Amino acid sequence: MFIAGLSRRTLVAASGAALLSGPARGAQTGRRIATPAQDEGPFYPTAYPSSTDNDLVRLTGSDVPALGTVAHLHGAVTTLDGTPVAGARVEIWQSDATGKYNHPAQEFVGHRDLRFQGFGVTTTDARGGYAFRALRPVIYEVALGSRRFMRAAHIHVAVYTDGVRRLTTQVYRRGDPYLQHDFIFTRLSDPQKRLVVADFVDGSDMETDALKARFDIILA
Repeated sequence: MFIAGLSRRTLVAASGAALLSGPARGAQTGRRIATPAQDEGPFYPTAYPSSTDNDLVRLTGSDVPALGTVAHLHGAVTTLDGTPVAGARVEIWQSDATGKYNHPAQEFVGHRDLRFQGFGVTTTDARGGYAFRALRPVIYEVALGSRRFMRAAHIHVAVYTDGVRRLTTQVYRRGDPYLQHDFIFTRLSDPQKRLVVADFVDGSDMETDALKARFDIILA
């Protein structure tokens, strides 16, 4: 459980920083490759929620958490040569535990979990580190014209430096059976795929019944 006396925002930042251990590494031995860019998707917020910190699970001023399994997503933003990128703005957005985004174009948007922030922002520290308290991503259905597809479980990520968006990508859950059929993930090369898949493992050292996942981001 979270430690009494410390704010949730402080704990999210501190716990993520404590897990950082060395520079991000690419998928190919001997050299690093950049994290691949992927589609923004149709559900980037049309308006930011009133609460836009790095804790998506509990809204500011609320005592009731969102539905779903908490997942602490953390990592480091670096350049191709391994230099940490300090002061970068990192955004994430994802569906709630039932696969619904906080977006007017989302089908059945009225049924989404109103306790889930759905979008979060943080700034990287001196070592390029970032951390979010998010949810274990889930699969959901998306419509493209008259066709409907299942998306593999993922979290959207965007990185900005100097006010310019440098990367838009997605991080996927290793072991998801939908990965091999996902029309965005399957466009990537095998080395690129390895860079956007993360292990969501036991995170009970951070919070009871939670998961944690490390996702390092390498900017070209």
